[in-house]
Amino acid sequence: MRSGLTTGLAAIALSFALTGCDQIKQMTGMDQSGGSNTSTASTNGAAPSLSGPGASSGAPGKPATSDPALAAEMSTAAAQISTSLPIQVDQITRVVAVRAEGTEFVYDLTISQAVPPAQIETIRETMQRTNQANMCGNPNVATFIRRGGSMNHRYVDSAGNRFETRVVSCS
Repeated sequence: MRSGLTTGLAAIALSFALTGCDQIKQMTGMDQSGGSNTSTASTNGAAPSLSGPGASSGAPGKPATSDPALAAEMSTAAAQISTSLPIQVDQITRVVAVRAEGTEFVYDLTISQAVPPAQIETIRETMQRTNQANMCGNPNVATFIRRGGSMNHRYVDSAGNRFETRVVSCS
C-alpha cells in the first residue's frame, strides 16, 4: 500500500503545485501583456535559492517531525516527479525542481517576468490561501499533512524577488 500511496502522492502533489499559478499573472496584470514567454529558469533542474536580498517568506514554520517512513515516501515521490521536470505551468510559471527535505515537499518555481515589489506580499498571501485550500481539500494530501508532512512552494521571479508558501496543517 505504501508504494501506491507514494505514487498517488507524487501525482497529486504535482497537480496541486500547479493549481493557482495563473493567479500570479492575473494579480500583476501580466496576463494582459501578450509578451513572449522567456523563462529565466534553467532547464537542467537547478533550483533557485531563497537566501539573500529580496527573500520573503511570511509562511508559517514547518512542524518538526521525525517519521522515517513518511520521509522515505516523500523522497520516492519527489524522485518520481523530478523525472518530468521542468514543467511549464502557465505562460509565466515553471516548476524547475522538486525535492523532499525530510517530510517536506519543496517545489521551486520560476516566474519569467518581474513581480512588482509592492505586490509580492499580496501575491504571497493569495497563493498561501490558494495552496492551503487546494492541498487540504484533497483527502490524500490532507492525510499526508496530518501525518506530519508539509508542502513548500518557493517562487523566484526574473528580477530575483522571492517568496514562498508553506502548508503545514489541515484543520
